[in-house]
Amino acid sequence: MLVNERYSSELPSKQAAIDVFAGRWTSGFPKESGLSSGGVVPLFEDPRIAYLVTKLGASIVGVNAVELGPLEGGHSYSLIRAGVGSLLAIEGNSFCYLKTLITKEVLDLKNLHVEYGEVEKWLDKSDERFELIVASGILYHFVDPLRALVNMTNRSETIFLWTHFFDEEYMPQGDRRRVPFSGRVTTAEYNGYTAKYYWRSYLGAQTTDLFNGGVHDTSVWMSRDGILETLSRAGFSVEESFVAGDHVNGPSACFLARRR
Repeated sequence: MLVNERYSSELPSKQAAIDVFAGRWTSGFPKESGLSSGGVVPLFEDPRIAYLVTKLGASIVGVNAVELGPLEGGHSYSLIRAGVGSLLAIEGNSFCYLKTLITKEVLDLKNLHVEYGEVEKWLDKSDERFELIVASGILYHFVDPLRALVNMTNRSETIFLWTHFFDEEYMPQGDRRRVPFSGRVTTAEYNGYTAKYYWRSYLGAQTTDLFNGGVHDTSVWMSRDGILETLSRAGFSVEESFVAGDHVNGPSACFLARRR
């Protein structure tokens, strides 16, 4: 009998490392790896990242990039396979941080460096610049997304977002997806930019081990127009894709922003 659950009696292996978080993975590992996480979301083979890679073409090769909220390293894997020269990943969830480190090790992602800490604070305090910022699935988990978005525009010439957003047309009164929203709407200001904030509760989901959301028990969504206006005012041209007004959690889209 093992002394406690922190030990393994198995031979060292890549699969054994993944099994440290057995039952707690969201992502399914790439088929070619032969590894099984038990997760079902195909984030290692995500068409949104494939779209980004296609749009950037050869210009992605060798770039210095940062990924905000890597979750479990699925997008990191795809970016490095596409030729990104160096990738810094910032993760504020300790389980996700450790899972991303496992991904880095078992898939031999030598160009990936993972740091643990709050992404909004990092955007506020660090002055490092990157050729590419990838922020997929994180903007709508922030408590001050306008500030974070403006900070991103000051740090890179190319920004790729996938995010939920608030939209009256896609999510009208009576839509069940509005239930988590408190009804509180405020106006935020930062460095001359303004945007409406729509306050949303996690409804207790943040107390579970499988929670992959933000640092606080409330998050703030921007509107689609607010996101587009902020990027445009900062001097970026924006191409939208994967617009999903009927997404089960709320309207969402990808925004590929490049400095004009």
